Amino acid sequence: MSEQRHKARLVLTGHIIDSMILPQVMDLVMDLGGNFTIEELRVGQHKTDPSYCRMEVVASTAEQLDSIVKGARALGAASESERPVRLERVIKEGVFPEGFYSTSNLPTEVFLDGSWIPVENIEMDAAIAVDRRARQARCIVFQGASMGTEVVVGYEGVRVTPLERSRKTEIFSFMASEVSAEKPKKVLIGAIAAEMKNIREEGGRIAVVAGPAVQPLPVSVDRARLRAGPLRRQRARGARRRGRAVRNGAWREHRERCAERARA
Repeated sequence: MSEQRHKARLVLTGHIIDSMILPQVMDLVMDLGGNFTIEELRVGQHKTDPSYCRMEVVASTAEQLDSIVKGARALGAASESERPVRLERVIKEGVFPEGFYSTSNLPTEVFLDGSWIPVENIEMDAAIAVDRRARQARCIVFQGASMGTEVVVGYEGVRVTPLERSRKTEIFSFMASEVSAEKPKKVLIGAIAAEMKNIREEGGRIAVVAGPAVQPLPVSVDRARLRAGPLRRQRARGARRRGRAVRNGAWREHRERCAERARA
C-alpha cells in the first residue's frame, strides 16, 4: 500500500533568483522534510525582466505541508489557485480571533472578492482588519480590536511581497560579505567619500557610527572634531572619579589618625 502524499503548487514571480528568494524557498522545503519539483521556470533575460517559477511541493502529512506553505508564503510565494482570505469577527474587545494572521513589515495584500487589496499601515506583529463594504484592509494592534471587526485568520488569501535586491550597485553592499584582504578597500573608501560629499552638497546630514576598533587608533586631524566631544566627556568623568577616590582616601586616613589619638 503506497504512502499518502500531500501536495501543493507554489508560484514565485519577480527577481527571485538574484534576490535569493527561490533558493530560500527550496531550502525551506527541504529543511521541513518535504520535496519539490520545478514544473516551470522562466528566467528574465534582462535586468528589468521578472522571472517566474512554478513548483510542486510534496509532504508526508497535512501538517507538514501546511508548515511548508506557510513558511514559503512568508518568503513571497503564492498558491497557484488562490483561495479567498478567511475572516472572523472579534467577539471580545482587545482580543484577536484564534489563529489570526500575524503580519510582517513587508508589503502585504489580501485576496477578497476576486481581487488583491493592499494592506494599509503595515507593521510587524499586528493583525489585518478588513472592511468588506469599503474594500479596505489595514493593520491593527490589540487596542484596535473592537467588537465586530473582521480580522484575517490563517494564511490563505494573503500575499507578501519580499524585498528584492537592487540591480543598482550600492557602495555599502560590501558590508554584507566577509572582509577580505584582496578586496579593493581603496576603491570602496573612495566611493564612500564621494557619496558623503554628495550628501553634504545636497544639504544632508551624515551620522558616523564608529565601532570599538576606531577608539584605540591615534586621533588624526580629520577625526579630531568627531572624537573631541566624546573624549572631553570621558576625560571629565575620569577626573571626577579620580577626585572622589582621592577625597575618600584622605578622609579614611584622617579618621584613622583621629582613632589612634583617641586610643592614646
